[in-house]
Amino acid sequence: MFEITDLHNHSLCGLDDGADSFETMCGMIEMSYNSGVRCICFTPHYDNVKDNDCTPTQIMESYRLAREYCDNNFPDMRLFVGSEMTYHFDCIDSLSEKKLLTIANSRYVLTDFLRTHDVRGIIHGLERLLNCGYIPIVAHVERYPCLFGRIDDIRRMSMLGAVIQINASSLFFGLMSKTRRQCLKLLGEEIVDVVASDAHNLSTRSSDLKKAAEFVISKFGYQYAERVFRENPEQIISDRRL
Repeated sequence: MFEITDLHNHSLCGLDDGADSFETMCGMIEMSYNSGVRCICFTPHYDNVKDNDCTPTQIMESYRLAREYCDNNFPDMRLFVGSEMTYHFDCIDSLSEKKLLTIANSRYVLTDFLRTHDVRGIIHGLERLLNCGYIPIVAHVERYPCLFGRIDDIRRMSMLGAVIQINASSLFFGLMSKTRRQCLKLLGEEIVDVVASDAHNLSTRSSDLKKAAEFVISKFGYQYAERVFRENPEQIISDRRL
């Protein structure tokens, strides 16, 4: 099977609600490697309205520890850093002031929206980012209540130029869950651009992507699976348009 690139990952320790220790971080990286991941972009949360957000300096210190661990254990694992930015009106200022990191220092910004946002607010936010030269990656698009069943609205976001990302774990929610059905519909219409782990720990939100990749291959074909697990993420890291 193809090698996987994980663009949404909270394995770095000591930064957010992801890995709670160095040991957990190492375990999560090992799990990623064993599931076929050969490239990770770490994306700690940045809320930009809180006082406790981690700084780029703190991120790079944790990244240094991860890099040393991989150099000693998985030397072929490529590592990058970014942020998962919670959209807020002032986020453009935070980006321009380099208070948070884009994906692998590219134009791409992993962007989360509040559950209180409506469709109009999300589209407006995406348009603002695009107009300022950034390319938003809509984090776990299947989780926003305002978008349940709104496939045409998600397609519109894609047509505007946003990247559509879903979480691998959402593929294995209850058979009749809205979240799972949303993912299957989006994959079936090839609206999804990236499938990522959004890993936070070793158990309930793990970094095992192999199962998800095999599922997408079986349901939607090898070519599309390779696109959303490897080709598109690699294009993003290289700062190329999809």
